[in-house]
Amino acid sequence: MRTATTALPYAVGDSRQLNFAVQGYSFWVSQKTGVIMQTGAAPDQTQNGGILFGYAFDSQPTPDRVDKNEPPYRHPQSFYFSGVPRLPQVPLPNAPIVSQNYTDLAIVRPDPAATWAQVASLDPAKLPACQLFDPPAAATPEVVRNAPGAAAKIPSWGSIGQH
Repeated sequence: MRTATTALPYAVGDSRQLNFAVQGYSFWVSQKTGVIMQTGAAPDQTQNGGILFGYAFDSQPTPDRVDKNEPPYRHPQSFYFSGVPRLPQVPLPNAPIVSQNYTDLAIVRPDPAATWAQVASLDPAKLPACQLFDPPAAATPEVVRNAPGAAAKIPSWGSIGQH
């Protein structure tokens, strides 16, 4: 049995989506068991209780844009994962797959003083609640409350094994 703790497998279909300019690695995990259901983003497994996780790297190594002494490497291209799909009762956000795409990446050591100074200046009482593992039922909660079972159709990493 493969579980979500296993390294991500190469997904030829994900790579094909961008004409193999990138190499994609992804799988769908069962919301119920945490077991890998499928390698690759397609077909969409949201309706079957699947949660997608994937990442991609450029297929060809390229030099770093800043550190010219660094050997060429395969730059990260994107990170992609399950979002919130359109439900009949909840028209928005209609984002079944979300991605974070990387551009202009370089090996640059951040200035620790500036980085941690930003963190130190945050007021925890004013920060929004993290919704990664406990997302809201929907963008329009009153609609979901009137649609039994609708919230359960929106799986998240925090809901694995809970439904």
